[in-house]
Amino acid sequence: MARIIKDVKKLQLRAVRGDRASQEALLAYNDKIAREVNKRLRELERAGYDFGAYNTASHFTETMYDTKRFMTGQQLELDWYMMGTQTSIGVKFLNMKSSTVAGQKEIEQKRFDTFVELEIIPENYSRRKFKNFIRFVGNEESERILDEYGTSTQMVEMVFDAYNRKGNTRNKMLKVFREYLDAKGSRQRPDFFEAMAKIGVNPDDYRAKRYEDR
Repeated sequence: MARIIKDVKKLQLRAVRGDRASQEALLAYNDKIAREVNKRLRELERAGYDFGAYNTASHFTETMYDTKRFMTGQQLELDWYMMGTQTSIGVKFLNMKSSTVAGQKEIEQKRFDTFVELEIIPENYSRRKFKNFIRFVGNEESERILDEYGTSTQMVEMVFDAYNRKGNTRNKMLKVFREYLDAKGSRQRPDFFEAMAKIGVNPDDYRAKRYEDR
């Protein structure tokens, strides 16, 4: 993937400089990637997997175009720089396992099996509820929170317990996450432990667990 993106960047540079052959090649490749990305985005939406790799593509398109779809070269008014940037994002998206419904299901099953193995959930736990939790974890704020402290199984279990805690709602948790993340760099930023206390969990309780002994 890295080599392909590097080649796209070279093509982008030559196209911006006016090389006709590079422009034609970039236009064709941009449109090919855009078609495949949009196809997968629609499939993910229909299957309810609008998270994970989906966020990689949709965050870019919503930021740049205020839409959830990649654009053809003509729609981009033959902006060679933008085509190169979009194509690079598209290549990254297409190489992510969670960019396909099959890949998302595989990831979901693996997480479910891991949670059962670690006795976080029983084997008969509702698949619908678990998928809703995975969707929540795949939310941008949730991903950033996990990235802040580490995406270990312990931290995912912490979020899971908070998610199922009486009195916690999805919106309440996202609000706590957002307030903590938005205050980054500020002197008034709450401590991570203080922020998690608002949703009734203590990271130390999970960090101290010895999963290998289960």
